Amino acid sequence: MLTILSLSTNLPNPEIIHKTAEKLRGILDGMRLSETIRTEPVGMPESTPDYFNAIAIGHTSMGYDSLRSMLKGMEIDAGRTHEKSAAGIIPLDIDILMYGDKKYKDEDWQREYNIRLLSSMGL
Repeated sequence: MLTILSLSTNLPNPEIIHKTAEKLRGILDGMRLSETIRTEPVGMPESTPDYFNAIAIGHTSMGYDSLRSMLKGMEIDAGRTHEKSAAGIIPLDIDILMYGDKKYKDEDWQREYNIRLLSSMGL
């Protein structure tokens, strides 16, 4: 299945995105990773740090539920907790934007940075 993922963090160093991409290469065949761009937080408290965002595209044979579960596990392994999220600290966020022919996260498709990143990858 064609899969498009949005990766983001608001830690001061975006290295976690590149480490996550290396792990995703074992899940997404032919994976491509966009550039990483810095953006201001949207809909978060004023004190929330800027985000680093990237897009990963590839094909997987995993089912949607298994993929989603694995991605949530990667977020937890990176240090994401409910407490940190409530405080506006997001070590890693991975969202499935597309799986096969189905689009998810309609609001994310409208975000300027995702439009820019997808366009840079020919989508």
